[in-house]
Amino acid sequence: MEQSQFEFLPEHDREFIKTAYWMGILGRLAMIVGVLQVLGGVLQLLGATPELAWSGLLGGAIYAVVGYFTNRVAGSFRAIATSAGHDIDHLMVALQALKQLFRLMTLGVFLLLLLGIAAGVAIGLLGAA
Repeated sequence: MEQSQFEFLPEHDREFIKTAYWMGILGRLAMIVGVLQVLGGVLQLLGATPELAWSGLLGGAIYAVVGYFTNRVAGSFRAIATSAGHDIDHLMVALQALKQLFRLMTLGVFLLLLLGIAAGVAIGLLGAA
């Protein structure tokens, strides 16, 4: 990789580090919540309320995947501050990773919305029968 001509100032690097730190915390927390929610869904599948399991399983999977990608983005932002000579290259990688994260989050929210609507319709149809 050819060295870029631009280097961020030390105070900019500190902001990238802080951003990466908090993104990493958010990513790890989201993964933990996701795993716990999936486990709750599995327990519902095995227990008395298997019809409610899909919510925990899907929601937990989305949380876990979003957490994983948030951690990846955090690593990209950290690389901006900790590398020499490749700040712009690392910034572009970080922005691409952030774009992927936003796409993933949009898809997850859309899927949950569709499932919520489908559940509402199903409950309405069952209640009308």
